[in-house]
Amino acid sequence: MSSRIVRSCADGLEAVSLTRSGCEELYLIAHPCESHPSSMLEKLAEYIRKKNATILMQDVFTAPQIFPDDIGSLEKAFGEVRWPVAWIGCRDNHGDRFVSSHTPVPGWRIRLINS
Repeated sequence: MSSRIVRSCADGLEAVSLTRSGCEELYLIAHPCESHPSSMLEKLAEYIRKKNATILMQDVFTAPQIFPDDIGSLEKAFGEVRWPVAWIGCRDNHGDRFVSSHTPVPGWRIRLINS
């Protein structure tokens, strides 16, 4: 069984592709553009559509002012969100951190540990 790893970076989107046994697994990181931070979701959605890929899980590291309506921003870009999403970020300039989740998959549980 041979594997192939390909890394690409263009226009604020980093992609790592792992191909093995005829399946391709993608790890994607989208970086916001200063003038239009929410455009990173559209870039990400376009890449996923071109690859005909399915999202299995999503971690979003951001500040709420970039995506004030949380899941609505994702649904605008990707359609109905049917995968677990973890939101991790800072609420303000004082370092007030938050973690929240949107888990539409029955049987999934997220446990948070505060240190």
